[in-house]
Amino acid sequence: MPTSKLVLPETVEAWHTVAEARGLKMESIFGHHAYKSASAIEFDQFLLLRVICPRRLSPKSIYKTYYRSKWLRSDSFDVAVASLKAQEAWKPYIKSTPQTLQQQQQQQTESSLALLGLFSLVRYYQLEVTRTKQDNLSRPKLEWTPIALRTRRRLAIQAQPPETPTRPPRSRKEDIASVEDAFGGLEIGSATEPSPDLSTLGIPGTLSSLYSPDDDDAASFKAANDEQIVNTALLLYLNALAISCSQVQGHWTLHRKRFVLESKGEKVYEARVDGYLCSKDNEVKAIVEVKPYTRSSKLENIRMQEAAQMAAWINSDPPNVQTMREQKKTCRRLLISQDHNQIFITIAEFDADYVDYICDRPSIEHSLLEMQEYGPFRTDDPEMMEILGYLMLGFTIDESVLGS
Repeated sequence: MPTSKLVLPETVEAWHTVAEARGLKMESIFGHHAYKSASAIEFDQFLLLRVICPRRLSPKSIYKTYYRSKWLRSDSFDVAVASLKAQEAWKPYIKSTPQTLQQQQQQQTESSLALLGLFSLVRYYQLEVTRTKQDNLSRPKLEWTPIALRTRRRLAIQAQPPETPTRPPRSRKEDIASVEDAFGGLEIGSATEPSPDLSTLGIPGTLSSLYSPDDDDAASFKAANDEQIVNTALLLYLNALAISCSQVQGHWTLHRKRFVLESKGEKVYEARVDGYLCSKDNEVKAIVEVKPYTRSSKLENIRMQEAAQMAAWINSDPPNVQTMREQKKTCRRLLISQDHNQIFITIAEFDADYVDYICDRPSIEHSLLEMQEYGPFRTDDPEMMEILGYLMLGFTIDESVLGS
């Protein structure tokens, strides 16, 4: 069954119905082995992650107190609003969002690109995103390890003979003496000698001439370039918000972090994200995912991939389940994504039983991970960019305070 035709379960009841129909209700992601692809998630794997994706809610929904209070403290939100309204470049930036690049370069108004201060590069890259061609290509973010390979690795480790005693590590003096013995007779030329002309040695003079991609490589290279433009636009926006407030102690980073979902040291799959909110203690507080094309073109694929990224993050860095049970509370984590010029917030909510399941520990209940999506926040819509700014700065403040 083609993935694009699938409808992801929106409710607990729907998940149970579909999982039972496909014979997966009592299976685990840690024992599943029928993988057709090593770099893309399939529907059965998604079901075994035990995830539901409720119907998307509008951008204005998450701005309402009822939804906002579930993941964002009101005092942090109030500080965010006050900080941005006091930022000189904030209002001109918001006014500039409906304008094209040519309009902003030519106009000598307060919203022209050169006069947006902290948000000049933000707006420039948001406009660059709209110039990228949408060809539905993106870099793979998942890498699955088939169960057969995991089994062979485990058996190979068990079959290895015990290690023999090794020579004690050498001292630093011994290392230096060894290097002098090996290279002491060599004459090193002057540092001022000119470097040889690479062309006389038959070596191309530029790195680009070393790389002549075929069609598949060229497509992947273009996808990576386009994706990086989107990623830069989103991270610049988030960091401009953070810089505007002195209470923020973390930062949003472009670092493509890896999360490995594993059990007893055996990797089930690896998920890579396009960035994250890093606290002052180097803890991950939110994850970032981008695509150079609109979400609607590959909605189910994107949602399944984001679910796998969230599950891997929980497995890699699980919350304290004892505290969760004692306080009878659920945990929430945030994923912010940009698909072309549309931004989405996804709030993942789960309980202690889900943590036990995704960490391959005995769990009491058949618990599921809920991925509630809000959006789209269009980068050319002034109201949406203003709402999103208050929300994301409030969240960044919240995580700075709670993480300190």
